[in-house]
Parts: sequence; structure tokens; C-alpha cells
Amino acid sequence: MLADAVGAFVTNLVIAGVPSAIYLAVTKRRGRSWSEALSRLGLGAPKGGAAWTVLLFALATAWIVFVISSRPLEEVANEGSPLRPFVGAPLAAATFAAAFVYGMLQTGFCEELLFRGLVAGAFGRRLPLWKANVLQAIPFILMHALFIFFAPSRWVEILVAPALLALALGWLRLTTGSIWGAVIVHGGSNTVLALLVLFRS
Repeated sequence: MLADAVGAFVTNLVIAGVPSAIYLAVTKRRGRSWSEALSRLGLGAPKGGAAWTVLLFALATAWIVFVISSRPLEEVANEGSPLRPFVGAPLAAATFAAAFVYGMLQTGFCEELLFRGLVAGAFGRRLPLWKANVLQAIPFILMHALFIFFAPSRWVEILVAPALLALALGWLRLTTGSIWGAVIVHGGSNTVLALLVLFRS
């Protein structure tokens, strides 16, 4: 299970890392320092926003607890879902490590690097905040819309929850200049989701 989670993380890291590495190389070639290039990608230190990070994490986690507790487990982690491996998994250190890798690294860091670091950063340097935020949310929503194939009866949640999350995380990234708050909110809430599936099963 842990090996599968690490494999998925490496795959996502390549998907997010290759365009990010190309962006860094191009930015550096244009004469910018490494610290400025990394900052433009959202990998610098955040400017404020700690309280918003905590609040958004609490809201995202509350939503997850509500959904998990109000739905049959088969709807939350059905066949093909990335949460499926946590159904009936043993309560062992490797399982908790797999939940961390899935939540914080595979989805939290990799998705935020791509969507909030690269996409939101590019829009944020060229457009007003609200336009940049809406535009950066669209590819994130479209990617998550694919989960409709695994749970067609939950299409409203599958579209609405990622849309709200994308807008909140985009705003956090664009106002703090960093992806780290978004990584904590997104990755932390997904780790909680995996652990809730584990304990509930």
C-alpha cells in the first residue's frame, strides 16, 4: 500500500514537476535569481495568511467529516477511487504513512505546485485578483470532474466542493504569494479524508 502511494506521488510529481522545472529554467534564463524564480512559482515564504490557512483547513475538514459521516462508505471510496486502498487496510504505521503520502505529497504538494504555483501564479501576474482566481480554478475543477465516473450520484458534491476549494486556495495563494498555505489546507484535509475512510472501515 505504501509502495503504491509512493508510486502515485512520483507520477504526480513528474506531472507537476516537469512544467514547473521548465518554467524555472526559462525564468532563470531571463536573468532572474533563483529566489525570485522560486517565489514566482509560489515556493517562497508566505506573506501573512496563517490565520486564513487554519480557518480554511478547519472548514475543509468539517466538510469532509460531514460527507464521510452522511454517506455510505461504498459511495465515498468505491472501486477506482484513490481512497479505495484505505478501505479495510490494517491500522499500521505503513498505512498511516500511505495516508500522509496520498494527502500531503501526492495531492497536497503536487496539485498545488501545478494549479496554484504555476497556473495561479501566471494569471496572478497578469490579471486582477478575482479574474486570476476564477481562471486558475477552472482546470482544477475539470480534473476533479473526472470523479463523476466513479460516483455519478454525487455529481453536485464532486463539482461544487472542488470549485469552492479551488477558489479558496487560489485566493490564499494569490494574497500570500505562496503555495504553502494551500498545500497545508489541501494536503491536510485529504490526509484526514484518507484516515476517516480507514477508521470507518
